[in-house]
Amino acid sequence: MNIQPYLEDIAYDLPEEKIATHPLPNREESRLLVIPPGNVPFEDRRFSDILLYLKPNDTLVFNNSRVFKARLFLTRQDKKVFECLLIERLSDNSWRAMVRNARRIKSHHRFFLEKWSIRIDKDPEDNAYRILTFDPPISFEDIEKLGELPLPPYIVKKREKEGLPLLTSEDEKRYQSVLASLYGSVAAPTASFHFSESLLEKIKAKGITITTLTLHVGPGTFRTISPEDKEFHIHREWITIPQDTIDTLIETRKRGGRIIAIGTTSTRALETMGQLFPERWQPYSGYTDLFIYGDFPFRVIDGLVTNFHMPYSTLLLLVQSFGGKERVKAAYQHALSHDYRFLSYGDAMFLWRKD
Repeated sequence: MNIQPYLEDIAYDLPEEKIATHPLPNREESRLLVIPPGNVPFEDRRFSDILLYLKPNDTLVFNNSRVFKARLFLTRQDKKVFECLLIERLSDNSWRAMVRNARRIKSHHRFFLEKWSIRIDKDPEDNAYRILTFDPPISFEDIEKLGELPLPPYIVKKREKEGLPLLTSEDEKRYQSVLASLYGSVAAPTASFHFSESLLEKIKAKGITITTLTLHVGPGTFRTISPEDKEFHIHREWITIPQDTIDTLIETRKRGGRIIAIGTTSTRALETMGQLFPERWQPYSGYTDLFIYGDFPFRVIDGLVTNFHMPYSTLLLLVQSFGGKERVKAAYQHALSHDYRFLSYGDAMFLWRKD
């Protein structure tokens, strides 16, 4: 599709000092910019104040995908080391991956990682990727012992520039939601970072339901749209929405409650289901390449909690589509001028569907 008409809407200047490189000591201490619908003024809050804006019978929908240690370092038979990022598990022994310096790899080369021998082939579906075949098969548990957590590139770049450690024990705990349970993501659903276990208990005590779905976040989430992109194709990701989550959503509607997506990944999954089953919501498991922008017809969510996104990001297009282009642009300028922290380890905003 031709994305050029939308580029001006998602262009803004993000000073490097606004990018958060570390989380705050406590999850719920981050800031929350509340964006009511209409022309009501924005409100500057602490994230724990979200309780003031939630009502009994509301439902919060979290993405329970867990970030795995997808960055591996493979040794070729000539002792040269190649860095790779596992993207998607295709079978017990094969993975789609991104490999640095892949052009230097030939079909007869073999790679090694402890007890594993690995063959690397071109991906027939996409030249940007490679297919890694492990012998013997490798599990997520094995990868957790061998790999590194793949922090977002803008965090790594800024830490490197400031002479800071690129990966810390703090990241192992905090670059993960407290509800993360199913391995499969190479990037975290960061809106959920702000919810501590104690805050979740307070939310449930107020009569608010918490439910989950799964969207395994891929590296495409970091891809920005370039002015040179005459045609833009959104990345695809795997989602699973189980029956019990569908039952919860239907019951929420019956009770007159609101469905609030925690993050753009939950939004993408829910609205994929809403597009596929507009008459009666149903469970779904499969890929989504849904691109939310412009006058997208939201069918499922009423509210959205999300972090502040990169300029030229497809995620920013989604947020503008939901909350209103001018309203969200004004909110970003407010956040920049009031010292909010941006991107994965940054602060959050809470907004409602545009009027």
